[in-house]
Amino acid sequence: MSDRDASHAAAHALRVRDLALSLAAEEGLSAPDRLLTVELAAALLHDIGDYKYTKDNVEDTSVVDTFLDELGLEEGKKGEIVSIIKGMGFKNEVSKKLITEHTLEFAIVQDADRLDAIGAIGLNESIKNQFWEDLDSMVSGIPISEKLFIGGDLNGHVGTSNVGFERVHGGFGYGSRNQEGVDILNWALAYDLREDRRACLDCRVIPGECVVTQHKLVMADFSFSGIARCFTFGGSKNNALHDPKILPRDNLSKEIYMSKGEKQTSINHFHEKLFKLKDMMKTESGKRRAEKRHKFMEDFVAEFYEEWSGRA
Repeated sequence: MSDRDASHAAAHALRVRDLALSLAAEEGLSAPDRLLTVELAAALLHDIGDYKYTKDNVEDTSVVDTFLDELGLEEGKKGEIVSIIKGMGFKNEVSKKLITEHTLEFAIVQDADRLDAIGAIGLNESIKNQFWEDLDSMVSGIPISEKLFIGGDLNGHVGTSNVGFERVHGGFGYGSRNQEGVDILNWALAYDLREDRRACLDCRVIPGECVVTQHKLVMADFSFSGIARCFTFGGSKNNALHDPKILPRDNLSKEIYMSKGEKQTSINHFHEKLFKLKDMMKTESGKRRAEKRHKFMEDFVAEFYEEWSGRA
């Protein structure tokens, strides 16, 4: 999961593991073999093979199967864990088809994953994830014969060192690398966005800190032959964040929800999915925790609309 964006990276898995074990304690689930199911399905494996990170947009649990075989788990336990993973996604909820028995273990793992999707952390990671999905959708439609230049504040530090990213990192970064910087570099590798030093005629860094720590002003002149396109994404990403003309989709089907082709906005994601999760919780402890996180999201979106319209 080292190549995942922050919304589905290892830190997410560990938060879900901690939430799941906490919910298990509140629900009275304490048998070691049942807790093993919860911990493996919730922490280590639930996002492995996620369709959002496969090239053909299809879920792939082959890595999970191999891992469980190597652990030497008996077939019944292995089947239970894989079944939870395949059935816990929001896409299955909108399809209104029951593909997994709703055991207590299933309910705990699903509630834990959904709790991490709502509230303060989930809100931030959801917006980041939507940004990368929007960027993927836009860039994937550009012919490889065209040159691509992406500029703007992507809100990440790629750092001074280019070790492991030599193809896309020129070795002239600044400061230390953070997770968002890793996301940027991994994205550049995925699209093979190699640097073209011949196109850069002059590049200068203005000394001194600019606005905040680890931000310096860079000025450069570029010359492109043939066809070139320039996309500028500001730090707030206004175009993809909210567009009043793009309304939230009602009555989502599984196919439409999984589709990457239709342009959507981050704010619509609240209405289409996140606001619905509170009422989809299966455990009583999950329902209690979801109330607080749901209220936080409602207040955030209300404040967002106020600020967007200039009323706040």
